[in-house]
Amino acid sequence: MDFKSRYAYSLNTSVDAIDGNIYVVGGETTFFPFTKTSKVEIYDPKTDTWDKGTDLRNARAYHVSEVVDGKIYIIGGVDDCPPVIMLPTDEVFDTGLSVSSQGKLSNTWENLKAK
Repeated sequence: MDFKSRYAYSLNTSVDAIDGNIYVVGGETTFFPFTKTSKVEIYDPKTDTWDKGTDLRNARAYHVSEVVDGKIYIIGGVDDCPPVIMLPTDEVFDTGLSVSSQGKLSNTWENLKAK
């Protein structure tokens, strides 16, 4: 699916590079009023195309992310502004480059569980 990315007009996303693709996650679509998004888009620089990814469970902006073992971890973020309301959940997504503990690839975001 080739489409023009809305991220050219988005703020406060997180961006991660995995296996030659760039994942752009969440962010704001407008600043006034504050409008967060759960959208995920994947850019393939080899083909210069964008593809839609699996949406986050929780729309968020001002979050951070990191890739570990083929999984994207999303930490923190803002749920609303103003007033600033911090999200109490973190999420993880298996990009397909690792296998879950059940031996199956995940295609959904999952909430991280505190231990």
